[in-house]
Amino acid sequence: MGSLRDRAGVLLLASLLAVSAEPAIAGTRTQTLTFTTGQFVVNCTSSGQRCSPPKKLTFRLGRHGTLTSIKYTTAATHCSAVVLRVFRNGHQIAKTGRLEAGQSTERLVTNIGLTRGVTTLSFQAQGFVGGCNTGHVGSWGGKITITVKVPRG
Repeated sequence: MGSLRDRAGVLLLASLLAVSAEPAIAGTRTQTLTFTTGQFVVNCTSSGQRCSPPKKLTFRLGRHGTLTSIKYTTAATHCSAVVLRVFRNGHQIAKTGRLEAGQSTERLVTNIGLTRGVTTLSFQAQGFVGGCNTGHVGSWGGKITITVKVPRG
């Protein structure tokens, strides 16, 4: 049957094995993080339909992750239809459909890998002639929220 000390040692070993098995199980779960620009307005310094400078969103991840969605809500004061273009490292990674003037929201579903550390996304509005847009975008704004999934640590 064994001594009490032997049984305690077996129980301790079983407990240690159970604890060391948990990280493998927990590592398969994900955590959802959100990052937002908050409400903003960009006054364009460019001429034409693509507004510069872009709006930027910088965030830090402790682990690699996946950008799963981008939600853009236009400002209620928009008077021109826009398309929102999303860039990472100077390369376009997503864009919305045409969002008409006024209050409009579009959520893009994505599956874009992100590395551990600092990431900066840039957002640029492209306008269309109509409403108050007579050939160039003067300003744009609203709120952008992104969702990132990361493995639980």
